[in-house]
Amino acid sequence: MDCDYERTLANGRAGFPAFLEDIEAYLESVDLPVDVLTKVMIAFDELVSNILEHGKQQDTPRITACLNVRHEEITVDLIDDGKPFDPLTLEAPDTSLAVEEREIGGLGIHIVRRIMDRVEYAREGECNRLRFAKKLPLG
Repeated sequence: MDCDYERTLANGRAGFPAFLEDIEAYLESVDLPVDVLTKVMIAFDELVSNILEHGKQQDTPRITACLNVRHEEITVDLIDDGKPFDPLTLEAPDTSLAVEEREIGGLGIHIVRRIMDRVEYAREGECNRLRFAKKLPLG
């Protein structure tokens, strides 16, 4: 896969903060607008947390992020070798209910779908690929 920037999560949850910090530093280095950078980092946090929590079979899943920044959008591929799971099949949570009355789960992917312009899932061989993209403001 051709990436402008690629990073693989090392050490599962223990390596998660450094993984996010490295990605954020890269996005800052390419002068991503602050509002776009914030939304992309929220998506990373939600999606990688979900993979770490739910994607493992025996071991911690291997998670690789591939980022491409073009003049019109940023595209991120999150690839993991966890069990097959398409989070886009989850129904959107009923956010009209009080927090105590809501079902647990599904809010993270719901947030990602709301703040990104595109979210896609594919199972490729033994890996899940979740792609999300955000358009960049013109100018």
